[in-house]
Amino acid sequence: MKYVIIRDDDISFFTPTDILDIIYGKILEENKVNFGVIPNVYSSIDLNKTGGYYKKEKLYYDPLISPEFRGTNKYYSVEKNYDLIEFLNKKNVGVIQHGYSHEKINNLPEFSIDNKEIIYDRAIRGKSILNKCLKKDIDLFLPPWNVISKETFEILYREYKGIIIASMYPIPKNFNLLSLYYLSKIFNKNYLLYNNLLIINNFILIDKNININSLNKGIENMIKYNKIIVIQNHYWDFYDNWKKWGKLNKKLINTWKVIYNYINNNENIKIIDYQELINFLKKQTLD
Repeated sequence: MKYVIIRDDDISFFTPTDILDIIYGKILEENKVNFGVIPNVYSSIDLNKTGGYYKKEKLYYDPLISPEFRGTNKYYSVEKNYDLIEFLNKKNVGVIQHGYSHEKINNLPEFSIDNKEIIYDRAIRGKSILNKCLKKDIDLFLPPWNVISKETFEILYREYKGIIIASMYPIPKNFNLLSLYYLSKIFNKNYLLYNNLLIINNFILIDKNININSLNKGIENMIKYNKIIVIQNHYWDFYDNWKKWGKLNKKLINTWKVIYNYINNNENIKIIDYQELINFLKKQTLD
């Protein structure tokens, strides 16, 4: 049996529920989707130095921010998006705390810094916001850009039942963890659960620049060679033009439906959520 996790990062105050219904409405009737929710998103996450993908689109601010808010230098709490809160409370979604504001601090992802006071304050304030407005336990933490510092790990493992990352950087300061990580790779595992830190270093990112033929082959290979596969979306990438908020990329939506149906109709694949996976791994019952 292979296990697939479906995840959408960057859910925040700016997220309209109609796009979530289009992407996940039918899926949520059959399976659980993991949503990384940003508690108090910052509206001016600068992208001037990132280049590449964003430079092509002539973007200066992170596309997770709705265009009319970009550059306003304010924080927007998810609790003020009442439609989204109702959606998250009613639908079959697993809510994961996705950082605090998703901004960078001294040009570093907010939870890859080493200042323990700032780390703790941001984590707890974010968790408090989500606990206040959601009818779900906020037990899992997903740092922006998939990276945490050693100091972040030392603080958060006491506050959450699971910390989820896709990269060892800059965790290798912890030699024991580094040794376990590479030992797992020797045994052809793309995942490691260390206490309550879950590392899954292979995932499929769905975006509007994907080639459907290479994507299909990539998914087949991922499923063939890995026990656990993470399929990661960003809901904002399903808009055809970020400057015209609301114009949908129908090609990408149709591609996504094909991918989901392929996975869901494969009897050798089970779609699970992060909490279920962590519980399995702790009991070592992943067959």
